Amino acid sequence: MLTAALNSNLVGLTIILVLNSALGAYYYLRIVVMMYMREPRGEVPVAPVGFAPALAIAICIVATLFLGVARHAYSITQPFPPDSCSVTLPSRPCQQQSPQTAP
Repeated sequence: MLTAALNSNLVGLTIILVLNSALGAYYYLRIVVMMYMREPRGEVPVAPVGFAPALAIAICIVATLFLGVARHAYSITQPFPPDSCSVTLPSRPCQQQSPQTAP
């Protein structure tokens, strides 16, 4: 993207892109530095989790795994028919079927 902007003589846009990249790198690398390269300040007490929050977290984990990972294995919908034009491949172009006319 930077070379395309420079090749198009968009120097201002290139400067903005470089500054935003540097700002993003600083933001995310600062977290990594705080986590792994600094001494811990002390122990943090861990509060016990009640039954209701634990149940809510468990339901969210199961829903995330079901909808995101295992959805295709438990899908209740049928796949698109072979003549569907919702997705076309370069090797097989979409062929629209003409509507049937009543006699």
